Amino acid sequence: KDFGADPTILSKAGEAPLDMARPEKRQEMQSIFADVFGADDSRLRQLILQEARNGNFYQVMHHLRRSPHLVNTQSPFSGYSVMHQAAYHGVGAGLIAALSNLGASWELMTHEGKTAADILRERHPESTLSIPCRRTPATFNVGDTVLLHSPQGWTRTVVESTFGDMVTVTGPKDVPRWRLSPIGMGLSDAEMEGAAGMPEPCCICFTLVPLEWKVSQECSGEPHPICGDCMATFLWSQFTTPKLPIKCFRCDSMVDMDGMPRNVLRSWPPGSSSSNPCTGISWREFQANVREKFESGQHVDDDGYKLHMLQTCDNLVVQYSNVSAPSMRACPSCRTLIEYGGACKHFDCTQCQHQFCWLCLRSRGEHDSAEFNWAYAHPCPVAPVQTLTEDATAQ
Repeated sequence: KDFGADPTILSKAGEAPLDMARPEKRQEMQSIFADVFGADDSRLRQLILQEARNGNFYQVMHHLRRSPHLVNTQSPFSGYSVMHQAAYHGVGAGLIAALSNLGASWELMTHEGKTAADILRERHPESTLSIPCRRTPATFNVGDTVLLHSPQGWTRTVVESTFGDMVTVTGPKDVPRWRLSPIGMGLSDAEMEGAAGMPEPCCICFTLVPLEWKVSQECSGEPHPICGDCMATFLWSQFTTPKLPIKCFRCDSMVDMDGMPRNVLRSWPPGSSSSNPCTGISWREFQANVREKFESGQHVDDDGYKLHMLQTCDNLVVQYSNVSAPSMRACPSCRTLIEYGGACKHFDCTQCQHQFCWLCLRSRGEHDSAEFNWAYAHPCPVAPVQTLTEDATAQ
């Protein structure tokens, strides 16, 4: 784990390490993996994959900065990793570089044998993005300002010396290279002169941007500026999910579609900076489409839309407990739609942080009997397809 090992990484045959354990040793190995990687490991991997699939790379990077060893987590159903999803969404070069610096690999394969580079070429054949490789580490020079990642978050520091796979940063402190990310410069000289105060790293890809570049002028809390590429990708992902009305990924402020800063207009359509636009519609057409989609009821707060999604989803087998259940649930607390993305039955709602069981829909605190047990492999009774009106527990 200290070197970045991933107990969910898949072989070309689609097998995780536990799948390769001898039958008589599998239960023992499951306990060992749970002890070493922690009870939250599977839920955190699940959250990262879910947010990457939805194109919410702010939350993805928020988790990866604290736990970089999770960067190559793959979906047990499709084999998609965060880098596969980044290629699918056509993100900018800044985010690709940030993921690569955390150790993300372009060489992992989906269950169909496709690398992230294959996904990029299929979805965006005109892309000019270079294809980095995990074996090519970031280069750090003495005096460089870098970001140091830890379970407590990230801090800005300065490189004092380098030796092999280790780097000494101001403190002094010796850290492995994969704990550091270089800070890119995404501003022209004119933008640097016009910026109010010192530029800060984009909260997703670390490119330096002005503090006033944000999702909404109503944003509150700690500063969370965002570059044009990441902003355009975020808006497009919320539209196609759909996650309407579009709100700030950090402070939940409503996005003002009519008051976007110039960095978004310059970077629209998403992916255009790397010659791989996700769409051909103009910014004005996008604004009109967002309004039309929201007014027609296709948004996260519409119960009719949620009910349709819940009642038409397929069933799948939940990992570890090996029980068939619906592939989509509504959070029993806030009714946010959630799609199963792998890992065990434990789920944390990304909107309200409610912890519940995917099988029985009971909260963690309601698992207090032999029938309803919180152990990740225990097959709780499966709650029926939700109607949004029933008490969200198994009958």
